[in-house]
Amino acid sequence: MEDVDRHSMGVWLNSQYFADHGHCTCPRCKELWEKSGVGWFEWRRREVTNYIAQVRERVKKDLVMCIQPDPITACERYGVNFDDLANYADAFNVVMFSKNYATPWYWEMLARGFKKLLKKPVYISLYVSGPGDSAKDVPSVSDLLTVSVRCARAGIDGILYLANGIGEIRDFQKAAVDKVELRKRLQSYGGQNVQEVLSLVKNWEKIVE
Repeated sequence: MEDVDRHSMGVWLNSQYFADHGHCTCPRCKELWEKSGVGWFEWRRREVTNYIAQVRERVKKDLVMCIQPDPITACERYGVNFDDLANYADAFNVVMFSKNYATPWYWEMLARGFKKLLKKPVYISLYVSGPGDSAKDVPSVSDLLTVSVRCARAGIDGILYLANGIGEIRDFQKAAVDKVELRKRLQSYGGQNVQEVLSLVKNWEKIVE
């Protein structure tokens, strides 16, 4: 980890928490919990927080923590306490992967919730394509543009798009550039944050020609 930190702009942690409710019941975790003298949820919270503290000691550059899109029960499900992690993180990345963004209000609601709860900059990740996906398997470009703008007006600090490769991300950028009428309509969705996202999309015109 120290080597990655030295040779990069920082470290982004993914899945640095328990998998979900009921995890982990391996012999090691059961023994440590029973010896701890605290409740199950509290023990999981301490395990995650202590691990992040150890990571922070080793990472001198930016440390970004990816979190699941659950702003309410993250502690019970994953052992993640946002205030604990904010003591160590430089920023958070909310992983909002989905193959359908047809209900953008839902994702905007999550973005607003996380922006209110988290005490560090908040990024989101959106899904463009993955291994083995066909055109019918992935979100439409119109839905991706719309959800990007709606999350932007919630005040998030940046958007990352996940694609299977450089060809797929360029195809997405080209298709987004071609959505001229939609981009015009989306200009009415908000202030500076919305206009910044649309301006970035317009700048893609220079790289997809």
